[in-house]
Amino acid sequence: MFSMQLVIALFRKGVIVLPSGDEMFPATKGAIRQVLGKVQTFLDRSNTLVLTLWAALYALAFLAIRQVVWTVFSTFDNVWIIAGICGLFAAPFIIPGALGSIFRTLKNSMKK
Repeated sequence: MFSMQLVIALFRKGVIVLPSGDEMFPATKGAIRQVLGKVQTFLDRSNTLVLTLWAALYALAFLAIRQVVWTVFSTFDNVWIIAGICGLFAAPFIIPGALGSIFRTLKNSMKK
């Protein structure tokens, strides 16, 4: 939680900034700025109870993510298996056509 709060503080201070100039994803960057602005405005106007609930939800989300990571690392002892599974989960986001080509290659290799 400390590292996330540190990144948020550095982002607000201006040490970490979103890139400017030739933008590849202007709509996404604008949407992120808009959502962050609305959340910050909401938190600025909120009372103590809402801030307490926000902090509790943040802590619960952190604990849930930590539990998932711990479970995955304790289930799979081999680092290469974990890397392969992470690669399969990340492939659709990094290269959208990757899973289709992987499954086609596996299907073709099983026919031979």
